[in-house]
Amino acid sequence: MAEKAPEKKDIGSKIKKALALTETSQTELAKALNVTQSNIAQWVMGHRNPTLESLQRIATALDMPLEFFISNGKETTQDYLKRTSKETEFIPVLGISSATNEKFILEENEETYIRFPKTGEHQFAIKVEGCCMENPDDLRNSIYDGDYIIIDPDVTPRNGDVVLARISSEFSTIKRMYINETTVDLVPDNPKCKTLTKKKQDLEIVGKVVNVFRPIKRVRKRAQ
Repeated sequence: MAEKAPEKKDIGSKIKKALALTETSQTELAKALNVTQSNIAQWVMGHRNPTLESLQRIATALDMPLEFFISNGKETTQDYLKRTSKETEFIPVLGISSATNEKFILEENEETYIRFPKTGEHQFAIKVEGCCMENPDDLRNSIYDGDYIIIDPDVTPRNGDVVLARISSEFSTIKRMYINETTVDLVPDNPKCKTLTKKKQDLEIVGKVVNVFRPIKRVRKRAQ
Protein backbone atom coordinates (compact mmCIF):
# COMPACT_ATOMS: atom_id res chain seq x y z
CA MET A 1 0.00 0.00 0.00
CA ALA A 2 1.38 3.43 -0.99
CA GLU A 3 2.34 5.74 1.85
CA LYS A 4 0.31 8.89 2.36
CA ALA A 5 1.83 12.31 1.86
CA PRO A 6 2.04 14.61 4.88
CA GLU A 7 -1.31 16.20 5.72
CA LYS A 8 -1.93 19.94 5.48
CA LYS A 9 -1.80 20.44 9.24
CA ASP A 10 1.52 18.55 9.44
CA ILE A 11 3.11 20.73 6.77
CA GLY A 12 1.68 23.85 8.43
CA SER A 13 3.16 22.91 11.79
CA LYS A 14 6.53 22.28 10.17
CA ILE A 15 6.49 25.67 8.46
CA LYS A 16 5.63 27.25 11.82
CA LYS A 17 8.47 25.38 13.50
CA ALA A 18 10.92 26.33 10.74
CA LEU A 19 10.00 30.00 11.15
CA ALA A 20 10.64 29.74 14.89
CA LEU A 21 13.96 27.92 14.43
CA THR A 22 15.23 30.49 11.95
CA GLU A 23 13.74 33.46 13.84
CA THR A 24 11.88 34.50 10.69
CA SER A 25 8.51 36.23 10.73
CA GLN A 26 5.65 35.34 8.41
CA THR A 27 5.99 38.80 6.88
CA GLU A 28 9.69 38.24 6.12
CA LEU A 29 8.98 34.88 4.51
CA ALA A 30 6.13 36.35 2.46
CA LYS A 31 8.44 39.04 1.13
CA ALA A 32 11.12 36.49 0.27
CA LEU A 33 8.61 34.34 -1.64
CA ASN A 34 6.84 37.32 -3.22
CA VAL A 35 3.47 36.22 -1.83
CA THR A 36 1.06 37.84 0.61
CA GLN A 37 1.35 37.34 4.36
CA SER A 38 -2.13 35.85 4.15
CA ASN A 39 -0.75 33.02 1.99
CA ILE A 40 1.80 32.16 4.67
CA ALA A 41 -0.84 32.29 7.41
CA GLN A 42 -3.12 29.95 5.44
CA TRP A 43 -0.26 27.44 5.07
CA VAL A 44 0.77 27.68 8.72
CA MET A 45 -2.80 27.15 9.94
CA GLY A 46 -3.27 24.20 7.59
CA HIS A 47 -6.15 25.82 5.72
CA ARG A 48 -4.27 25.43 2.44
CA ASN A 49 -1.41 23.23 1.30
CA PRO A 50 1.54 24.85 -0.50
CA THR A 51 2.59 23.30 -3.79
CA LEU A 52 5.85 21.39 -3.95
CA GLU A 53 7.38 24.35 -5.79
CA SER A 54 6.35 26.63 -2.93
CA LEU A 55 7.82 24.19 -0.39
CA GLN A 56 11.09 24.17 -2.32
CA ARG A 57 11.14 27.96 -2.23
CA ILE A 58 10.35 27.97 1.51
CA ALA A 59 13.18 25.51 2.14
CA THR A 60 15.58 27.64 0.09
CA ALA A 61 14.53 30.90 1.75
CA LEU A 62 14.93 29.45 5.25
CA ASP A 63 18.07 27.48 4.32
CA MET A 64 16.55 24.21 5.49
CA PRO A 65 16.36 20.80 3.79
CA LEU A 66 13.20 20.03 1.87
CA GLU A 67 12.93 16.77 3.82
CA PHE A 68 12.09 18.76 6.96
CA PHE A 69 8.78 19.84 5.43
CA ILE A 70 7.61 16.80 3.46
CA SER A 71 8.85 13.81 5.41
CA ASN A 72 6.17 12.02 7.41
CA GLY A 73 8.60 9.48 8.78
CA LYS A 74 7.85 6.94 6.05
CA GLU A 75 7.81 8.62 2.65
CA THR A 76 11.22 9.80 1.49
CA THR A 77 11.83 13.03 -0.40
CA GLN A 78 12.67 11.15 -3.59
CA ASP A 79 9.43 9.16 -3.32
CA TYR A 80 7.50 12.37 -2.91
CA LEU A 81 9.24 14.01 -5.87
CA LYS A 82 8.66 11.01 -8.12
CA ARG A 83 5.00 10.88 -7.14
CA THR A 84 4.54 14.53 -8.05
CA SER A 85 6.81 14.34 -11.13
CA LYS A 86 8.96 17.19 -9.86
CA GLU A 87 12.66 17.51 -9.24
CA THR A 88 14.72 19.84 -7.09
CA GLU A 89 17.32 21.68 -9.15
CA PHE A 90 20.31 23.88 -8.41
CA ILE A 91 20.56 26.92 -10.67
CA PRO A 92 24.05 28.32 -11.39
CA VAL A 93 24.71 31.95 -10.47
CA LEU A 94 26.78 33.45 -13.30
CA GLY A 95 27.46 36.85 -11.82
CA ILE A 96 26.04 40.30 -11.09
CA SER A 97 24.11 42.75 -13.25
CA SER A 98 22.87 46.24 -12.52
CA ALA A 99 19.28 47.38 -12.78
CA THR A 100 20.49 50.98 -12.57
CA ASN A 101 23.72 51.34 -14.51
CA GLU A 102 25.29 49.34 -17.30
CA LYS A 103 27.56 46.80 -15.66
CA PHE A 104 29.74 43.95 -16.82
CA ILE A 105 28.45 40.44 -16.11
CA LEU A 106 31.00 39.03 -13.69
CA GLU A 107 31.80 35.38 -14.23
CA GLU A 108 32.41 33.60 -10.93
CA ASN A 109 35.76 31.86 -10.47
CA GLU A 110 34.13 29.22 -8.31
CA GLU A 111 30.83 27.50 -9.00
CA THR A 112 27.96 29.13 -7.13
CA TYR A 113 24.39 27.86 -7.06
CA ILE A 114 21.04 28.69 -5.53
CA ARG A 115 18.46 26.02 -4.76
CA PHE A 116 15.36 26.98 -6.71
CA PRO A 117 12.69 25.20 -8.80
CA LYS A 118 14.13 24.96 -12.31
CA THR A 119 11.70 25.01 -15.23
CA GLY A 120 14.16 25.23 -18.13
CA GLU A 121 17.29 23.27 -19.00
CA HIS A 122 19.59 26.27 -19.53
CA GLN A 123 18.29 28.63 -16.86
CA PHE A 124 20.79 30.55 -14.75
CA ALA A 125 20.71 33.23 -12.07
CA ILE A 126 22.13 36.75 -11.85
CA LYS A 127 22.37 38.82 -8.69
CA VAL A 128 20.76 42.24 -9.02
CA GLU A 129 22.29 45.56 -8.03
CA GLY A 130 20.40 48.84 -8.14
CA CYS A 131 16.84 50.10 -7.77
CA CYS A 132 15.62 50.74 -11.32
CA MET A 133 13.24 47.77 -11.33
CA GLU A 134 11.54 48.86 -8.09
CA ASN A 135 8.05 49.98 -9.09
CA PRO A 136 6.52 52.26 -6.43
CA ASP A 137 3.05 51.33 -7.74
CA ASP A 138 3.67 47.58 -7.62
CA LEU A 139 6.03 46.84 -4.74
CA ARG A 140 5.04 43.18 -4.53
CA ASN A 141 6.21 42.42 -8.08
CA SER A 142 9.26 44.68 -8.03
CA ILE A 143 12.83 43.46 -8.40
CA TYR A 144 15.01 44.75 -5.56
CA ASP A 145 18.71 45.25 -4.95
CA GLY A 146 20.09 41.93 -3.71
CA ASP A 147 17.48 39.77 -5.46
CA TYR A 148 18.49 36.95 -7.79
CA ILE A 149 16.72 36.91 -11.14
CA ILE A 150 16.25 33.61 -12.98
CA ILE A 151 17.08 33.97 -16.68
CA ASP A 152 15.86 31.60 -19.38
CA PRO A 153 17.80 32.08 -22.64
CA ASP A 154 15.47 29.65 -24.45
CA VAL A 155 12.33 31.77 -23.94
CA THR A 156 11.68 34.44 -26.58
CA PRO A 157 10.74 37.68 -24.81
CA ARG A 158 7.96 39.94 -26.02
CA ASN A 159 7.65 43.70 -25.77
CA GLY A 160 7.12 44.63 -22.14
CA ASP A 161 8.94 41.61 -20.72
CA VAL A 162 11.83 42.07 -18.27
CA VAL A 163 15.09 40.93 -19.83
CA LEU A 164 18.80 40.72 -19.17
CA ALA A 165 20.45 42.65 -21.99
CA ARG A 166 24.11 42.78 -22.97
CA ILE A 167 25.21 46.09 -24.48
CA SER A 168 28.09 46.32 -26.98
CA SER A 169 29.14 42.76 -25.99
CA GLU A 170 30.50 44.13 -22.74
CA PHE A 171 27.97 45.61 -20.33
CA SER A 172 24.63 44.39 -19.05
CA THR A 173 21.45 45.77 -17.57
CA ILE A 174 18.00 44.56 -16.44
CA LYS A 175 15.05 46.41 -17.94
CA ARG A 176 11.76 45.99 -19.79
CA MET A 177 12.30 45.53 -23.52
CA TYR A 178 10.46 47.38 -26.28
CA ILE A 179 11.66 46.71 -29.82
CA ASN A 180 11.35 49.48 -32.42
CA GLU A 181 12.25 49.46 -36.12
CA THR A 182 15.97 50.10 -35.68
CA THR A 183 16.38 50.54 -31.93
CA VAL A 184 15.44 48.89 -28.65
CA ASP A 185 14.16 50.78 -25.62
CA LEU A 186 15.20 49.38 -22.24
CA VAL A 187 12.70 50.84 -19.80
CA PRO A 188 13.01 50.80 -15.98
CA ASP A 189 10.03 50.26 -13.66
CA ASN A 190 11.28 53.02 -11.38
CA PRO A 191 10.24 56.42 -12.83
CA LYS A 192 13.31 58.01 -11.21
CA CYS A 193 15.60 56.03 -13.55
CA LYS A 194 16.28 56.69 -17.21
CA THR A 195 15.28 54.68 -20.27
CA LEU A 196 18.18 53.37 -22.37
CA THR A 197 17.75 53.43 -26.15
CA LYS A 198 20.23 51.29 -28.10
CA LYS A 199 20.68 50.36 -31.73
CA LYS A 200 19.71 46.77 -32.44
CA GLN A 201 23.22 45.88 -33.62
CA ASP A 202 24.67 47.10 -30.32
CA LEU A 203 22.37 44.98 -28.16
CA GLU A 204 22.00 41.30 -27.31
CA ILE A 205 19.01 40.02 -25.35
CA VAL A 206 20.61 37.35 -23.14
CA GLY A 207 17.28 35.99 -21.92
CA LYS A 208 13.94 36.67 -20.32
CA VAL A 209 13.54 37.06 -16.56
CA VAL A 210 11.19 34.21 -15.62
CA ASN A 211 11.39 34.30 -11.84
CA VAL A 212 12.90 36.08 -8.84
CA PHE A 213 14.57 34.60 -5.76
CA ARG A 214 14.72 36.89 -2.74
CA PRO A 215 16.92 35.78 0.15
CA ILE A 216 15.68 36.61 3.62
CA LYS A 217 17.85 39.33 5.10
CA ARG A 218 18.34 38.71 8.79
CA VAL A 219 19.75 41.11 11.35
CA ARG A 220 22.18 39.39 13.68
CA LYS A 221 21.32 39.84 17.33
CA ARG A 222 23.98 41.27 19.55
CA ALA A 223 25.31 39.03 22.28
CA GLN A 224 23.94 39.89 25.69
